[in-house]
Amino acid sequence: MLLSLITLIFAEPSCTPLSDGIVLSKYYLESCAACKRLNPILEEIKSQATKENINIKFREVECTGCECEGITNFPTLEITQDKESKAKAIGYKDYNNLSKWIREALSLDQKIFTNHIDHTEGVVKQLIARDFLTGFDGQWLILFYDDSNDMRRGIFKELSKMFAGKLNIAEVSKNESHNVTSRYNIEEYPLIMAINQGTPVSYSGTVDLGNLAQFVEKLYTPAFQEITYLELKAKASSFINGEPMYVVLYKDFEVASHYFNELAQQFKFKAQIFRSSDPAMFAAAGHQPKDTSDFPNNPDHNQMVMFTLFKNSSFFLSPEKVDQTQEIISWIFHTHFSHVTNITNENFYTVFHGIKPVILLLTQSDMLVDSFNKVSAGWNLGTASSNLIFATLDSIEYPIFKKKILNGVKEPALLFYDPVKRSRYKKEIKKTIREYGVGTCGPRGFYGTVDIHLELETKLAEIFEKEAAILYSNYFTCVQSVIPSFYKLVELKTRFGFRIILDESYTIPFMYQAPENKELYKSIDLIIGSLSHGYPTNGGFCVGCKEAIEFQRLSGSGYVFSASLPAYLMNIDKKLLKLRQEGYVVGKNGEYLRICINENTADEDLKNIGEILRTSE
Repeated sequence: MLLSLITLIFAEPSCTPLSDGIVLSKYYLESCAACKRLNPILEEIKSQATKENINIKFREVECTGCECEGITNFPTLEITQDKESKAKAIGYKDYNNLSKWIREALSLDQKIFTNHIDHTEGVVKQLIARDFLTGFDGQWLILFYDDSNDMRRGIFKELSKMFAGKLNIAEVSKNESHNVTSRYNIEEYPLIMAINQGTPVSYSGTVDLGNLAQFVEKLYTPAFQEITYLELKAKASSFINGEPMYVVLYKDFEVASHYFNELAQQFKFKAQIFRSSDPAMFAAAGHQPKDTSDFPNNPDHNQMVMFTLFKNSSFFLSPEKVDQTQEIISWIFHTHFSHVTNITNENFYTVFHGIKPVILLLTQSDMLVDSFNKVSAGWNLGTASSNLIFATLDSIEYPIFKKKILNGVKEPALLFYDPVKRSRYKKEIKKTIREYGVGTCGPRGFYGTVDIHLELETKLAEIFEKEAAILYSNYFTCVQSVIPSFYKLVELKTRFGFRIILDESYTIPFMYQAPENKELYKSIDLIIGSLSHGYPTNGGFCVGCKEAIEFQRLSGSGYVFSASLPAYLMNIDKKLLKLRQEGYVVGKNGEYLRICINENTADEDLKNIGEILRTSE
C-alpha cells in the first residue's frame, strides 16, 4: 500500500504524549554514540518522506528527562499508529536496513526510500555524474575540484573523520560535475558547497580545517530549538548590528511544528528560527498563544501559533497567516537582514541576487565600520525591515567576493547597488525602437548613420580624452579594420616609430575615474574596445587622433561594408557610459553599482547618506 497523504514531519520534545496517526519515535540518551550516528540517517529518511508524501510524524524522546516505559536499550525505534505499537527495533541501523524496516512495518511500496547515495562513515564519498540525477537528501558537504593534488582534498579527509556519522562528506571532479555547473551556480573550480535538505550554500571563507569545521557544525546542528526568554536575551546581548532572531510562540507543539519545523530547516543558513512555550516570552512579546482546549470547536491555528521577530530588543508579529507559507518566506526575506549585514558565504547570493537596493561599504578590517553602523542604526530604528540593505564587505576576509563584483575598486568605498534597475532598459529600448526602428540595414557611409551614432562617438572620445572616435557594429569588425598587426611597448614605439593600440574591452565598466598615469595613457595612439564584453549590449569602437579615425571611415572594411549598429543598442550604450562618468559600475547583466565615496571623502559622505540615496534614484 502506498501512502500518499499530506506529509507532516516533526520532532516532538521529550515526554510529549504520542500523537494520532503514524509516528516514528526515537528514544535516545545524549551520551549514546550509536544514537548520534543515527541522526543523519533519520534526517535523510525525513527528507525522502517529504518528497514521497508519506504521512509520518518523527518524534525524538531523550530518556534522561522523562519516563520511557519499557525502553532499556538505546537507541530504540518504535512505529505507532494511532498510539498503538506496530513495530520496534533496537540499536543502530544503516540507511538500507532502516528504510526496509519502515517499509515492512507500514506495508509501503518497495520503491519508497530507495533514492539513496551509499556512503561509508568516516570516508570521503567519491561522487560521479549519475549521483547528480536526483537531489541530495539530508546534509552534505561537497568539494568540486579540478586538480587531483588540491590540498582541500586532504582537509576533507580530516573532516570526514571528525564528523563521521553526523553528515555526508563528498568530493567530485570537474569531469564528473561539468553538467551541473548551472544548477549549482558553479562559476569556477575548486568550490566547496554545503547542501542542506536539497538547498545549496557555497563556502567562500578561509580554507582551513578550523573554519571549515565551524561551517560544518552549523550545517548539522538541529534547527527549531526550544528557547526561553532569558536565553534569548543572553544571545541578543552579544549582537551589535541588530541581528534578527525568529521565535514561534506556541502551547501546542504539534501545530507549531507542522507550520514551522521544515521552514526552520530550510532557512538554517539565513535565519535563526526558534520555538518557545515560555510564559515569560509570551509576556515580553505581548502575545499569548491559545491551546487546543481553548476552542470548543474548530481550533484557530493563527491564535495557537504566533510567528514573531526579535530585533533591536523589540518583538514584531508577522502579519501573515500561518498557512501562507510563501508570504511568510517573503516576510522572512524582508526582515532577516541586520541593520548592518556583513557579507558572508551564507548571505552573498541573497543580497546580490535579491530585490532590495544595497548600500555597500567595501572595507578592510574595521575601516569606517563604526561610522557606518551608526548611520544604518538610525535608518532602521524601530522597524522590522527597511527598503534598503546596509551591508559591509571585508575584502581581506572575502577576497573572492571583491574580485567577483568590485575588481579594481579601492577601499574604503561606499556603493549603491540596485539589482532591479536593469528593468529600466526595456523602457528605453521600446522608446528608441518606436523612434528609429530596429536598424538601418545599411553601412555607416550609405544611409546607415543616425544622430545617436555621432553622439556615442563624441561620448567615447570625451571619456578617453582623444580627438575623435569611430563606432563599429561589433568588436570583431572593429579589430579587423583597425589592427593590421602591430603591438609593442611604449619604449619600442619611441625607438622605432611604432603605434600603440590598447584594448579596453574589459575595463570599461570599471573605469569610473581617470587613469592615474595620464601621460602614459596619452602615449597610446589608438584605443579599441567592445561594448558587449562588460555591458549587456553590442558594438565596437576605436578612439584616437582625427586623422586615424577619418582614415577608417574611408577604408575600414567593417565600417564601410557592415550594417551599422541599431539605434536602440547605441542608446543603451550611451546611457551606460554616462552612468559610468557619474560614478557607477554597470555589471554584465545591467545591475548598477555606484561609487559614492572614496578614501578622501569617506567621513563626510557617510554623514550625507540621505543625499547620496536621493541622487541615486
